[in-house]
Amino acid sequence: YAATLPTTAQILGALGASVPQDGSFTKIVRIVNNGSGQTATLTAGDTPTSIVGTATIANNVCRDYAMRVMQSAIVFSNIGSLTL
Repeated sequence: YAATLPTTAQILGALGASVPQDGSFTKIVRIVNNGSGQTATLTAGDTPTSIVGTATIANNVCRDYAMRVMQSAIVFSNIGSLTL
């Protein structure tokens, strides 16, 4: 199934105006796929957001991403996973 992220504007709005958009802000985001019985595929909510590396999250696995805020764009980079 598709685990679709919010749009770039929605993510930036939720982070607030104090978050720099110059690539210097990174936050770790954990996506958990617990007990769904299906593999999830992380997908961007719109074009300015991108996913780098593995985007699939198997059943009973969580995957960590480094969310880096760029100028009007967000990059989610896979940094690892663990089995639940």
